[in-house]
Amino acid sequence: MNSSQSDNPGSKNADIEALRAIAVGLVVMCHLGELFRTPGLHHSPFRFTDFWGGVDIFFCVSGFVITTSLLRRPMPDSFRALAVPFYIRRIFRIWPAAFLWLLIALLAAKFVNASGAFGHFRPDLRDGLAAVLQVHNVYWSLCSTGHTSPCGKEVIYWSLSLEEQFYVLFPILLYFAGPSRLRWVLGALIVIQFPLPRDAPDMLWFIRTDAICYGVLIAMAAQQGRLSPVVKVAHNHPVRCRWLALLLVAAVAGLSLTPEIKINVGLIALASAGLVLLASCNLGVIVPGQGWLRAGLLWGGSRSFGIYLVHDSCFWLTREIFYRVDPGHPADHWVGMAVTCGILLVLTTEVSYRLVETPLRELGHRLSKRAADRRSGLPVAA
Repeated sequence: MNSSQSDNPGSKNADIEALRAIAVGLVVMCHLGELFRTPGLHHSPFRFTDFWGGVDIFFCVSGFVITTSLLRRPMPDSFRALAVPFYIRRIFRIWPAAFLWLLIALLAAKFVNASGAFGHFRPDLRDGLAAVLQVHNVYWSLCSTGHTSPCGKEVIYWSLSLEEQFYVLFPILLYFAGPSRLRWVLGALIVIQFPLPRDAPDMLWFIRTDAICYGVLIAMAAQQGRLSPVVKVAHNHPVRCRWLALLLVAAVAGLSLTPEIKINVGLIALASAGLVLLASCNLGVIVPGQGWLRAGLLWGGSRSFGIYLVHDSCFWLTREIFYRVDPGHPADHWVGMAVTCGILLVLTTEVSYRLVETPLRELGHRLSKRAADRRSGLPVAA
């Protein structure tokens, strides 16, 4: 799932990075069934939660970071001057890595799939087409409920489609409605969605935007200096705020269960907003000041998009490897599978981050700046 970097790669909020790591960790836990297909000790956490609320933390972080980057500059005189640079950055940040790993998964489903772990090629291809067209969330709701052909296994792309749909509209609303009216629009979206029961695979589950709206509103409040009371509390009571953050993470995980609590999605979005609000202070509330935990969270946060994109494929490839090693009982080697998958996940994430995401994100920044300079009449570098 995407949580885009700020426009200035050198300015990073460590707590926001840590939230990204926590979010992607929850998502990976949610999908562990794709690696371990039989019950056992490794399935025990799923008696209590499904962990899918991690994606809502991603949504809220994304809304906060992207809005912060947009509001950092004065509002341009024309819509094109606002939208074109924004869309360029967005495309180069998301599409290359997302579509590369989608293509690799499709090729694996066709040619490296003796175990069937990668699913079936044709349903996966339909998934891929929906992802490329940025309608994967709508498609997945329809195919999950039997309204279209069966779904493939590229489920992670629903959240990317939802974000892209939101961010296509966001510059339009920001420019033409203005920040004041936009706050009312986003607040109305939150209020309307909060009481709704949203259970997968219902369409409402796949088009939920309240967590993103919270992130946008927090960024707008921060830009206007309205978060100083929160900053003061975080500064004066860091330990209590850290315990509060832990409780909010537990709430996100605990509510990621089922429909018994009809407003669980709305509550998860609210808890995600609480986490982003604490993280926005950048006072070490989420991430500790030093040590291996900090290093791990910052590594996971900076590479969270890559982890989101590759983790399912790493699960499937691990199953494929152990199926070929021991076709009769691949699941008996679950310790070896866990170690192998961990190695694959780190390696593929580093490849994605260093060779695909970072250089193309930097290229997107350069092209975006060039487009912005051209529309503002400044000299454009060759």
